[in-house]
Amino acid sequence: KSGKGRRVCIIGAGKRGHLCGEWVSNTQQVWAADNAASIDYHGNFTATLFEQWFDNLVERARECGHKVLYTPPYHPELQPIDLIWSSIELRRRRPRWWSCLNELPTTCKASLVATGSKRTSMFRRLRGVHREQVSDYIAAATKQQKGK
Repeated sequence: KSGKGRRVCIIGAGKRGHLCGEWVSNTQQVWAADNAASIDYHGNFTATLFEQWFDNLVERARECGHKVLYTPPYHPELQPIDLIWSSIELRRRRPRWWSCLNELPTTCKASLVATGSKRTSMFRRLRGVHREQVSDYIAAATKQQKGK
């Protein structure tokens, strides 16, 4: 049955700069999830944990002079994460990818680094899509924020 076994939770932020596949320093968190209570690992990654991580990331971005824009909800075609995750999944399916759960967080981090160039190509492709499809959403969201 799908969902059996241990899980690893991964969270991190990519940086673009000159469109390079790098991670924002000190934003990656990887930990082995404890799903002993159920087959669902989501209890290991709570909204509180995500919101704390994300608030710190947004604050860091603003301190560096960036304007934070949010992508439209419910538009997976504008989210490169699905393509990045598929790359990690392909690496995971290789024989001897990891030998024990304790190695899995380290191996996942290495895989995230290895997907950097792939992430760069995804961002290049999505840059044009964002310019065309997201501009109206950004304009509406900006008006809504100013109206608050």
